[in-house]
Amino acid sequence: MDALRDSARGFVHDLRDGKDPIDAIKDAIERIAGKLFGLAAGNQAEPGLKLRRQVGRNR
Repeated sequence: MDALRDSARGFVHDLRDGKDPIDAIKDAIERIAGKLFGLAAGNQAEPGLKLRRQVGRNR
C-alpha cells in the first residue's frame, strides 16, 4: 500500500511542478513497478537464505 500512496504523491507533485501528465503517469507506474520488483526479489532471496542457514547447521 505504501508504494501506491508514494506513487500517487509523486504523481501529484510531478503535475504541480508542471510535468507533462503522460510523463507523470509513466513515472508513477515505474515507481510501482520498482517497488513490486523489489518485493519479488526479496521474496526470492528469502528461501535461499533459509536453506543456506539450514545447510550450515547440519555440518
